[in-house]
Amino acid sequence: MCVFCEQDPKVVGEFFGYPKCCSGWFVNHARKYGGGDVEHLTQDQLDFWAATEGIGLMPCPQHAKELLENKLDYSKFIKNRVCNIEFPMVMDHDIVATSIAEKQYFEWLKNK
Repeated sequence: MCVFCEQDPKVVGEFFGYPKCCSGWFVNHARKYGGGDVEHLTQDQLDFWAATEGIGLMPCPQHAKELLENKLDYSKFIKNRVCNIEFPMVMDHDIVATSIAEKQYFEWLKNK
C-alpha cells in the first residue's frame, strides 16, 4: 500500500513541490467523486494520466493541458520540493526511492 495515499494530499503535494492549485483540485475531486475516479477528469487530464501513469501526479485541468502541450516545463512546475529525489519518481516501480521518500516525508512532518 502506498504510504502517501494515506496522508493528507495537500501536505503530500507540498512535500513534492506540486502547485497548490493541483493539490487543491485533487483533494476536491476526491471528496466529490472518491479517490481513484477517472470518469470525471478532463480529456487533458486523462491524456496526461495515460502518458505518465505511475509518477504520482494528477495536475489540475489547466496544468495538465500546459504540460501536455509542452507549454510548461516540469522545472517551472515543481517548486520548493522538499523530497530530494528528482521528479518524476515512479513510486510503483522503485521500492528503494519510495522508501527513501517515505522516510524523508515523516522526518519533514515531525519538523514542520
